[in-house]
Amino acid sequence: MEIILEAITEHADFIEEQSHQESIHDSLTQLYNRHHLEEVLERELNRAKGYHLCLEVVMIDIDYFKVFNDTFGHDAGDKVLQAVGQCLQKQVEQIGSAFRYGGEELTLVLPDRSLEETAEFAEQVRQEVKNLEVHHQGQQLAPVTISLGVACYPMHGSTPRELIKAADVALYQAKKQGRDRVILYP
Repeated sequence: MEIILEAITEHADFIEEQSHQESIHDSLTQLYNRHHLEEVLERELNRAKGYHLCLEVVMIDIDYFKVFNDTFGHDAGDKVLQAVGQCLQKQVEQIGSAFRYGGEELTLVLPDRSLEETAEFAEQVRQEVKNLEVHHQGQQLAPVTISLGVACYPMHGSTPRELIKAADVALYQAKKQGRDRVILYP
């Protein structure tokens, strides 16, 4: 009887953990979702404030994403999102977290890095994505490019909302200046 109860408890714990993982991850990209971004950003911001550290937020937009969907179909758009998501996850796994913010917008949270380090890192990420080869139905899709906007605590904001807004303003400037580039919040 004890063994059965133990097995039931272990199974319930497994189901609970699986449910938790599903609640914090985007089902398409497997990146963390926007809701979890808010939690992580709040936690990391409090840590940065307490220890007088920098905290970087990078907003990312897949350039001309609508063209992938309109030209090749939504399945191709999904493949692009998945490929970019995997690339971001691989790049940040040791130094931060990657999130799907919504649609084709993604976000990186990078604790304990300087603005200069983050700008260099963002440029590396941009190049890695540009080098991706995404295939759909046996054909290679057009090259994928991304625009990135970078903001830093404490220079560009002291709340999650302010940091995301600053990174989004920088992202808008990157798109306005021709896309496929990294822009730091002014």
